[in-house]
Amino acid sequence: MSTRQQRREANQAGRFYNVKSGVNSFFTDQALLGQIQQAVQLVTPLLVEGHLLANLHVLRCIEAGEAMPKLDQTFYNRCFYAVSFGTGNRAQQFNRASDPSLATTHDTLHTQSLPANHQRPERPTSVKYMLNAAALKARVDLDNHVATNFFTRSRRWIRLQLEHKLEHKLHFANMEAARVKSWRQVAKITDPRATVYDCVETQNVVVYCGTGT
Repeated sequence: MSTRQQRREANQAGRFYNVKSGVNSFFTDQALLGQIQQAVQLVTPLLVEGHLLANLHVLRCIEAGEAMPKLDQTFYNRCFYAVSFGTGNRAQQFNRASDPSLATTHDTLHTQSLPANHQRPERPTSVKYMLNAAALKARVDLDNHVATNFFTRSRRWIRLQLEHKLEHKLHFANMEAARVKSWRQVAKITDPRATVYDCVETQNVVVYCGTGT
């Protein structure tokens, strides 16, 4: 198996092109295409409402001081099941008694965010695997956007604010490189036109060249 560096070099040496095209332009099996479109029409409102429920549940738990559920694939699956009505053979319904906290959030969603005559979307058993894949993707997206990006940037911001309030530098591994990188991230967020040195100068922090000791 090639290493990451080898794959990176191979990608740099090659040329890649993306072509955007509608599914109707290359999909010739009209019978199967109709089934796919029907599944998309069924699943789309279910996924939108399920993600609304997941976001509202996290906010409600924070505001109410309740224990935060584990935000994994199972959690998103429960949200999808809670907002929908199962149909077909072996259809499963959301058990409110098994997760009363999520059930409370579901009631709040219906009373505050959805129309009074809103009907829960249908969830046939045939879309079970599509929902499992969507729940897995939601968990991966959460890791990428929150655990990787938001957490890292928030930690850098807190570090810089502590340095400014304490009026002295904090010592950590590779501190000079990390400090410059932190200010660069802050500059991108606050003013995309600003340079890292402009941002550093406004906070009265000295940036040294080199890796530091």
